[in-house]
Amino acid sequence: MFKRFTCLTLGSLLVAGSLTGIQTNAAEDKSKTDSLDIQEIVKSAWNEQGKEESTTNTLQTKKALVSNVEGTDNQDKLIHNNGKPINTDIIEQSKEIDGEQYPDQHLFAIYREKSGGVNRDIYYFEEGNSANLSDIKENVKNQQEKSATAKSTNNMLASKSAVSKSNPYVKEYKWTFKYLGRVQGTYTSVNNFERKSTNTNINGKTGSVWDVHSFNTYEAGKSGQYVKSQVTRMDAGYSAEKLLSYGPKNGSGAGVAVSLSNAVDPMSWTFDIGRASLTDKSSPANKYGRWSYYVSLGHTDPFTTEPGMRVSNTSGNFAMKISNTFTIYTQNHSTGVVTASLPDR
Repeated sequence: MFKRFTCLTLGSLLVAGSLTGIQTNAAEDKSKTDSLDIQEIVKSAWNEQGKEESTTNTLQTKKALVSNVEGTDNQDKLIHNNGKPINTDIIEQSKEIDGEQYPDQHLFAIYREKSGGVNRDIYYFEEGNSANLSDIKENVKNQQEKSATAKSTNNMLASKSAVSKSNPYVKEYKWTFKYLGRVQGTYTSVNNFERKSTNTNINGKTGSVWDVHSFNTYEAGKSGQYVKSQVTRMDAGYSAEKLLSYGPKNGSGAGVAVSLSNAVDPMSWTFDIGRASLTDKSSPANKYGRWSYYVSLGHTDPFTTEPGMRVSNTSGNFAMKISNTFTIYTQNHSTGVVTASLPDR
């Protein structure tokens, strides 16, 4: 039987023995929370970055902070602001890129899952100033059911997006794109962070080596507005980090290959971009991978990509900036720039 749903608000734990779910204005919203084995926390701010330090380029080195989230450590948590945006430092808005205008993205919820030793954080972003909390909770419920199935079969790698047991960190980001109030599509980026080594010699310094494997999926909304172009960037431009390897560098159709090498054992995989073309615009010297996809004829839905990078780190936490821009039908959208920061050295 599932445990009762518990609500916490800005540091105050509200406990009532007869409480069967959180009180909401919508009955259907309440029904979705009653069956969740989860703790609910209402917060208006969510910060994961610490003091900035100057680096060799335009990025800033940031330290990850341990979030003092109320609740039981061994239970999943859903943090939200009752459908209103959460003030946060994990996303930088990108209103204009290459002369194009993009609407702002706002953080509305964070789901922190601990299943079988895997630490998975799922972030929910949307354009606009409000979000349907009921839809977010439905997604969380589905995620819990998937995790329960994986756990019951003793197979935490049941889904392709599961992380390696050697370093259990998953950062998953979900964006909803809208136009004239209608959902054009959704974009999910599941980023697996695997620390392959903690004692590798990096130019005379002892450092860690991380593999980052991204599973990215765009799905059209009910209106059937498919992605026409997509640009993805993964940036390791911090002073203590070095880009050792990245991919893809070329390929088409089902033959797009990624091969990560240097410092530790190689890792490789392939993925299918359907009708899209691929242009590699990465810059190893500037420590970033950048890939442009363009669909000239027809459409591919869902549209999936799987770029990856191998990066070393010699000091502090390991961090990476991730961003995407899209043309969906005739409208431009952006995820903004999100920063994933993980404890390391």
